[in-house]
Amino acid sequence: MSAKIDATVRAGLEKRLNLIQYPPLSYPLFALFIMNMVIPLLDVPALGISLTAPLFLMIVGDLLIHRIESRLGEYKRWIALFTMIFLGLTLSLVLKQFFANEFAIRGQDLLEILRYAYWNLVGFLTLYLAASGGFNKKVVQIIAISVIALAMIRLGDALFRGTIGSGVDYLVFTQNTYGLLFSSFVPFLFVPVVSGRRTILWLWITFLVLLAVLINGSRASWLSVSVSMLVFFSLYASSRSKKAKPLVILLILCVLLAGALVILPDTVVSYLDARLNFIQDVQKDESSALRILLVQKGLRLFQRNPLLGVGFGRFTEYEVAIDIPREMQYITASTVDSTSEHNSYIQILAETGLMGTAPYLFLLLILFLAGFNSALELSRRGEIWALGIFVALIGMSVHFWFITGLRNTHPWVIYGLTASIIQTAKQYRQMSKE
Repeated sequence: MSAKIDATVRAGLEKRLNLIQYPPLSYPLFALFIMNMVIPLLDVPALGISLTAPLFLMIVGDLLIHRIESRLGEYKRWIALFTMIFLGLTLSLVLKQFFANEFAIRGQDLLEILRYAYWNLVGFLTLYLAASGGFNKKVVQIIAISVIALAMIRLGDALFRGTIGSGVDYLVFTQNTYGLLFSSFVPFLFVPVVSGRRTILWLWITFLVLLAVLINGSRASWLSVSVSMLVFFSLYASSRSKKAKPLVILLILCVLLAGALVILPDTVVSYLDARLNFIQDVQKDESSALRILLVQKGLRLFQRNPLLGVGFGRFTEYEVAIDIPREMQYITASTVDSTSEHNSYIQILAETGLMGTAPYLFLLLILFLAGFNSALELSRRGEIWALGIFVALIGMSVHFWFITGLRNTHPWVIYGLTASIIQTAKQYRQMSKE
């Protein structure tokens, strides 16, 4: 009976969402925008910027030209939240000009403010298009297909060029770039695996993608994708009556990956084993130890100016006295001072202080708390795509502890998609009451 009610509600919701007829070009442009975000291969000639920026501007222009029906009133709180983030970051810079000694706004600072204006606009427009246009499910499908292509590029590079490790010349992206992209987008692939159609085919496809994640060798990506898998299949099991199926799928994927280690070349297995050995003694692993010291430096920079931070891009311009444990003294203070943050949260905290960090953390708090409840609610109604989006937020957020990735377009798209889950669940509840 409840399934019939949900089907009726879903049909009514889709009918309501379809009241907004977007211009014919908006959806294909948004699809191209999403695909180029997952596989950022193309740049604008001569300008050196990603193709996502002009595609986004074309979408905005198309919407403005056609003057589509606006339901912005339903999104007032989200508009206020994204605006608050932008204002917080801007004020952290402007106020330093007046109250901090020997601080001057540079051209690069103004460019950074423009970028954050663009990224916040991307976040909101993603929310608006996905929720008010019913584009959520299509976006998940597009990203799932795109991440398969990304994995094939990585596997092909490893197979035909032998690119294994961090010090080699990759054909397309670096190891860290692949790692962050995998952490952010692999969770979207779990949706078709459990959708009930061609499960075996999607299992093998997912196995190949996870194999690409494994071979890539990014330990942050290993952790992020592992957490994503565990959370996705756990949430899916808790929202379904047949709880065994998702757990069996998870077990099969783990067995396949374990079996892959048997057939992989010895050189690859040795490299992967060496990457895992850091767990035995983190302090002796240079990459891990350096990240620990960078967190310490970031926190001490924050203590210097907790309200406004030290300014955009100035993390490496300051020398800070840090405590280097005896086990880590093979890393010099000059190495720490000349290395970027390698941590998205420490970056925004040290550079913008509480003024810039608090609104951003408030956004994350809303997305995680309300997104969790909304994703579960929608999943119980058969909208499994919502779990893929929410778990992608988790995977990306875990990886952000190990890399500075906030100053890219794709995090803000995922924030917007997660907000669209919350908005769609709200629309479902309203429709159910009518």
